[in-house]
Amino acid sequence: MSQTEALATIESALGVNEKVVWFGRPTQRLAQITAGGIIAVCFLTVIVAPVLVQNFGQFSTSKRLFVSTSLLLLGLRTLGPQIVSYYHRSNLFYAVTNRRAFIFSSASGRLRERLLNWDTSLDYAPGKKATIRFEKTPLSKASLGRSLIWPTRQYDFEFYMVAEGDHVMEILRKAMRGEQ
Repeated sequence: MSQTEALATIESALGVNEKVVWFGRPTQRLAQITAGGIIAVCFLTVIVAPVLVQNFGQFSTSKRLFVSTSLLLLGLRTLGPQIVSYYHRSNLFYAVTNRRAFIFSSASGRLRERLLNWDTSLDYAPGKKATIRFEKTPLSKASLGRSLIWPTRQYDFEFYMVAEGDHVMEILRKAMRGEQ
């Protein structure tokens, strides 16, 4: 889906006197290798690969199948989450209006929204690829019970990997104050 089509979908949900003041999407980056991924790649390259190359022809068919399947599963475990995250981000669109924030997923066709008012709680992780999280409100009974045992913030709505995070935060703050 193109950005124009996504923006049209979001604009169809707008109320009277509501206008889109910012529209964007997550930064696209496929490889975000984690520490576990680095360790797995080093292990495969330094220890497993030389042994396999040297001895692969001597393995019986069942051992070859086991080793090949194990390496495939390890590779999927290492790269799979990155590929799924990339696919998910490639189908997301974000919008901020003078009253609400929207997240639209073109993969599912789902449009989520969050009302912006003075008591909206935001958590901001600045950087080149900023993340803006909207704290979950109101608390459900399940999250309230868990928060009494281990207090954590609950987020169910976030703008992930936004390139111009400071600018978007300023727009959100203005919308929360009713200045847009």
